[in-house]
Amino acid sequence: MARVKPLDPSEVPELAHLLEARRRGLGFLPNSALTIARWPELAEAYGKLADAIASTRKLSPGLSSLIFLVASNAAGCEYCVAHGASKAITKGVLESKLEGVWEFENSPLFDAAERSALRLALAAGVTPSAVTDEHFDELRLHFDDDAIVEIVGVIAFSGFMNRWNATMGTTLEEQPRSVAERLLAVRGWTIGPHDQ
Repeated sequence: MARVKPLDPSEVPELAHLLEARRRGLGFLPNSALTIARWPELAEAYGKLADAIASTRKLSPGLSSLIFLVASNAAGCEYCVAHGASKAITKGVLESKLEGVWEFENSPLFDAAERSALRLALAAGVTPSAVTDEHFDELRLHFDDDAIVEIVGVIAFSGFMNRWNATMGTTLEEQPRSVAERLLAVRGWTIGPHDQ
């Protein structure tokens, strides 16, 4: 159950443009944005950051979503894992690839570049960070520095969202919940504290 009640959009008409951007980007209005809206200045900053993350120039939206999902899973945020899975599906990631993300190291569905990005997401998602110089050596075989900044940006954004949603016990919306229950539960995903 949510520890802080999300606002109704009608309570923050001054943030309508931000909330509509979240709805367009995800296909639904996330409860996390409705809780963040209680602090309008944070909501504005969050909106700009979310827009930047959604418009990566070097990474495909599908890989960006998988990076978010893997980092969130490493951090233990079921809400964000479900959101990452839902976003990946809407960005064209095949269901078989999403189901196989837990075995990305050995799955033929992932290429060497994707594996290097997901390894970094896994190492960076835990506390304390398990990232090494070798992770960056491997990334540089596949990505330039601009792309690496985008990868780390997605991971860092997931870190903010992981802490926010796991701490707030944000109620998980139906769309990401149904994707996670259908495709991720067989590998251990549970709704955690985000149940209604």
